[in-house]
Amino acid sequence: EIEPAVVTCDLPVADSRDPLGDPFFGNRFFSMGRQETRRFATESFKVKVNPMPAYQGPGRFSGLVGRFSLGAGLDRDTVTSGESVTLTFTVSGTGNIMDAQAPEIRVPDSFKIYDDVPEEKITLTRDGFQGDKVFKRALVPVAPGSFVLEPVELCYFNTDTGGYETVST
Repeated sequence: EIEPAVVTCDLPVADSRDPLGDPFFGNRFFSMGRQETRRFATESFKVKVNPMPAYQGPGRFSGLVGRFSLGAGLDRDTVTSGESVTLTFTVSGTGNIMDAQAPEIRVPDSFKIYDDVPEEKITLTRDGFQGDKVFKRALVPVAPGSFVLEPVELCYFNTDTGGYETVST
């Protein structure tokens, strides 16, 4: 049950001795006269929260609930040993997107990984929180060679279908 929202405030009361009042200083807004304390409250209401089904799929459930997509890209695909390349993941959608964590990636031992601070572009809409959360990682190869980065997956609970879904890069 959601309790009522309550606001208590003092409202100016018209002075009965001067019904017309001064057009400026007699105005109730500017009056230093008598005030009356008023209390305003909404009704309480009940919300039924259904449990999510237990997750039994492969991989890890991200904790995200809503509708999401996942994108990824490198800023370039050729780099000299010791230089960095930026790997960017973008989680987009509607739901608890602010809770998104950086996707788990598997890279060869020939790379050092440095995480950057995530960027959020999230707004509140009629459908809930909506937007993008961007994760960047600097990958620095320490040995020459040709490498393939495996796809990254994101498992979330889809509120439209009522089930768990996995999206992949």
